[in-house]
Amino acid sequence: MDWQRRNAASKALKEREAALLTLHAIEADLEKRRHTIVAIEEEGQKVFGGDKAKSRKTDNLKNEVAGLEAAVQAASQEYDRVKLRNTQDNFAKIMAAYEDRSLSVWLEVAEQFGVTRQDAARLTST
Repeated sequence: MDWQRRNAASKALKEREAALLTLHAIEADLEKRRHTIVAIEEEGQKVFGGDKAKSRKTDNLKNEVAGLEAAVQAASQEYDRVKLRNTQDNFAKIMAAYEDRSLSVWLEVAEQFGVTRQDAARLTST
């Protein structure tokens, strides 16, 4: 059973890392595009009347930035969703282990007072 928990925990961690890696990759691409826009706009200010090709390039980059901003938001929400699910799964596993351990302790206490394990188990199942 322990190997199943470790395997599930490893899978959950890998899913969370993948979501975070996706988020960071999109954020890096977004930052790169923003930097390119600033560079093109600064260069365009040096030329009187501007450059139509650079203006089109800037407009295209701004459209890409808008799309990337939406992608960052979606990736961030996905990461938060995975993180919350991992937290909830881990809490449920901890609570189940706690319940099993508590039952074991109470059964041992019951045996010390002369109650057989079968009688104690029968009492706990009702």
